Amino acid sequence: MTPSQAIAFATEALGKVRDKVLVDYEATLKKQDINEREITVRLAAYRRQMETWFQRSIEGIKKRYPVH
Repeated sequence: MTPSQAIAFATEALGKVRDKVLVDYEATLKKQDINEREITVRLAAYRRQMETWFQRSIEGIKKRYPVH
């Protein structure tokens, strides 16, 4: 696997994980006795955290598998 293939594979895999976690978190929030506004606020905050995690993970992979 070339470095660019590794990065593409990791980006796709981590993107799926990020999306699945957000869907699961939203479903969990909806099961609780929380109003829609609070769900929206919590989900937005968690989405930002997940995006930061995703970007940091991709940057780490790019450092491990540099593409020249």
